Amino acid sequence: MGSLLGFLTLWWLTAGTVVAKECTNIPGQSSHTLRALASRKNVSDATEFAEGNKMLVPFPWEKSSGNVQPHSTPLTGGLGSLVNDTLREVPLHHVRLDPESDEGRAQETNLRYLLMLDVDRLVWSFRENAGLPAPGSAYGGWETPGTELRGHFVGHYLSATALMWASTHNDSIREKMSLVVDALAECQEKLGTGYLSAFPSSYFDRFEAIEPVWAPYYTIHKIMAGLLDQYTLAGNQKAWIMVLSMAKYFLSRVESVIERFTIERHWNSLNEEVGGMNDVMYRLYLLTEDPEHLKLAHLFDKPCFLGLLALKTDGLSGFHSNTHIPLVVGAQMRYESTGDNLYKEIAEYFMDLINTSHRFPTGGTSAGEFWSDPNRLGDSLTTEAQESCTTYNILKVARNLYRWTRDVRYADYYERGLLNGILGIQRGEEPGVMIYMLPEKPGTSKALSYHGWGTPFDSMWCCYGTGIESFSKLGDSIYFENDDAELYVMRFSSSSVLWTALGMLVTQKVQPLSSESPVLSVTFVFKEIDEGVSGKGSSLSLRIPSWAARRSLHVKLNGLSHFHPAGPGGYLTFSRMWKAGDTLEIEVPLSLAMEKIQDDREKFSGLHAFLYGPYVLAGMTDGDNFLGEVNGTSLSTWLVPVPASYNEQVYSFSQLLEHSFESVSKERTTKSSFVLSEGAGSIEMRSEPKEGTSEAAYSTFRLVPTSQTTASVQPIRKSVSSPRDVDLRRALQEDGTHSGQYTGSNYPILFGLVSLEPYSKPGKRLAHSGPNSKLVIVEEAESSKMENSVREFRLVSGLSGDENTVSFEAASHPGCFITSGLDPSITLRCKQKDDSAYDLRASFSVKKGLSSYHRMSFWAQGEKNHFLLFPIYAYKDEKYTIYFNLTSNF
Repeated sequence: MGSLLGFLTLWWLTAGTVVAKECTNIPGQSSHTLRALASRKNVSDATEFAEGNKMLVPFPWEKSSGNVQPHSTPLTGGLGSLVNDTLREVPLHHVRLDPESDEGRAQETNLRYLLMLDVDRLVWSFRENAGLPAPGSAYGGWETPGTELRGHFVGHYLSATALMWASTHNDSIREKMSLVVDALAECQEKLGTGYLSAFPSSYFDRFEAIEPVWAPYYTIHKIMAGLLDQYTLAGNQKAWIMVLSMAKYFLSRVESVIERFTIERHWNSLNEEVGGMNDVMYRLYLLTEDPEHLKLAHLFDKPCFLGLLALKTDGLSGFHSNTHIPLVVGAQMRYESTGDNLYKEIAEYFMDLINTSHRFPTGGTSAGEFWSDPNRLGDSLTTEAQESCTTYNILKVARNLYRWTRDVRYADYYERGLLNGILGIQRGEEPGVMIYMLPEKPGTSKALSYHGWGTPFDSMWCCYGTGIESFSKLGDSIYFENDDAELYVMRFSSSSVLWTALGMLVTQKVQPLSSESPVLSVTFVFKEIDEGVSGKGSSLSLRIPSWAARRSLHVKLNGLSHFHPAGPGGYLTFSRMWKAGDTLEIEVPLSLAMEKIQDDREKFSGLHAFLYGPYVLAGMTDGDNFLGEVNGTSLSTWLVPVPASYNEQVYSFSQLLEHSFESVSKERTTKSSFVLSEGAGSIEMRSEPKEGTSEAAYSTFRLVPTSQTTASVQPIRKSVSSPRDVDLRRALQEDGTHSGQYTGSNYPILFGLVSLEPYSKPGKRLAHSGPNSKLVIVEEAESSKMENSVREFRLVSGLSGDENTVSFEAASHPGCFITSGLDPSITLRCKQKDDSAYDLRASFSVKKGLSSYHRMSFWAQGEKNHFLLFPIYAYKDEKYTIYFNLTSNF
């Protein structure tokens, strides 16, 4: 009987592959980018916005000395998961991120963005569609009136704000999200059928007739999921009634299609993107136990796609990735709702496929929104690779598998995808500036993809929606617990968690990683907050990542060393009676690693990415990715840490110049700041660039003391008079370093002999070939053949006599200085007489470097060139390369 049921299930799952016209999305109709182009319209300019409150609100129980219980939203009834021995995430209400951590700052940036958004503008199209007064104007981008996907971002906003409320208990965000729910409730009531959207229901007539329309169920899923999150996370009863009404309405529509046509017509309609309709309906069923909700969930399980996975067939090629990953998430919820093990196996097989043949090192997948053939990623190294939405959704798959299995491999995947594919989609701490794709093409940048960086009010892409959710729930995959009150730490992330079963507040502090110290140091401190439940014993299990070096862990409990046999890919478990004041310290050794591109063709055999623990190291390059012959078995011999102290040696040098070679004004009398900059092998003056750009990196140099300099370059931080201006002369004279005269020069020496190394081109130097020669960047091979003196300069007080200025005197030609001219080039010119104009052109203001070395920076010393590498998440607009070409035998 069991085998017959299994056969019938497989038959049902795969039947669509026979009767359906096409088991995929039609490429021209499924690409979000193409459809956005087709429906684009202009909207009004963005309005002024106000920054939000700070995110981190103390735990409620920290505000009182009494035993105040934390806020949570109790849910009555509900089926609950049918999966046994599974982990549950610790509720976001019980987790707080350290605001000084990378993740804490990312969450704060997102909170500011959520609070910037105006309620009337968010719901404008909903009100217009319901025939209600709609003050103000709609947002732009994919929320523009007339864009068929309008309303999707509002659904994401409901989820993101509910998650952010749980993560912070920020009162302003709670007030704003409640106003959005209230406005949408008015729209639903006015429509009177249970329907709610920003577009008319006629879109579903087209959907059901298999006529082109841009994914109406995709938007409905976002709205329903958002309302459900508002109920489960924030206890909004109005949102609960609204989502139940929507479920009733759409079940009626689907049943009508099946009755009027056939089930085949419905399956065919699922070739259009429907988001995670199966997922949200299974979630609803887990709460209501209503068989009608289970029925509607089943009807959105796309048979022809899930059937391929059930048969363990790699048929991903050609499928639109972000259409189908949510279907797998929904299949996982089917497993939790029904206990049907087939759907667990589907998810496991899917993740195996992604991990072994469709994954970039950053954890992302797909290119141009679609999957390629297995083990053919070499053709996917484009600017339009790794859609952010796909990373957001596939992390859900990995997270569920981890909860069910405790398998560290899934946690490894989650961690890598989050740190490399999610954290870096924000542009630093600029609220509302995110990317759609994470480019994989050598020499590209996040700013140079088709979409580039979005804007707060006129983008609203799908990846903006998933982005605001991702940065609202960074704390949801750190801590898990089981029915025995055991606490699992899946990720090392600075945060605090309420261990309710023990009445303990556990604070986890992670020391920032550095390339110089390959050890992840983590400390857990225990604080009692509820005497009524204290005195209980339980287990704390720490995941030891697979990337950990195979060296012994260093573990201390209350200051005493403990030996533990746990190794990479396992758990470090402590079972004891925990008490207030307990301290657990752990040091996890890291190692460098290489990962070959998932492409089995010979021409791509040399492409490798580099990782430092879970972090993907991207190289700052314009496209050159040739490392050549290196030792592939001993990375540390040529992939070397950049000392943190080198940040005390990086500077930018500028002049206030008339616009003689940049026509800004007709009179050419306007003065602006220009910086010494390298590019295309030469040195010239360029307009001062924006931070976080390749141009900022090109305008940063390291002052390298030469062999004739008796003291190293000294730190100058103590003389910084503003974030950028530096009184270099006073700082060095206070240190007693090379002040006064110096042999061979008639000018006060500040540093003695130095060479200038371009920040983005380690190992190279600025050089000249004598008086009146232009400065160039010397290649490593050429440098070894030249006299040292043509690369060395005496750093002297600025000839102009102005404060905070320096001049560079050629060591080989005393009296000759680096000077700017009437064109952008920089030339070595000799001073002939008292000439104030010459003195100005030879004097440069000193600033802290426009770029600096990330704490996890490395130099890759290749066969011909050296490259600066640091984590991909830290890049903004700088050009980078992820895969490098090696010719070594491994």
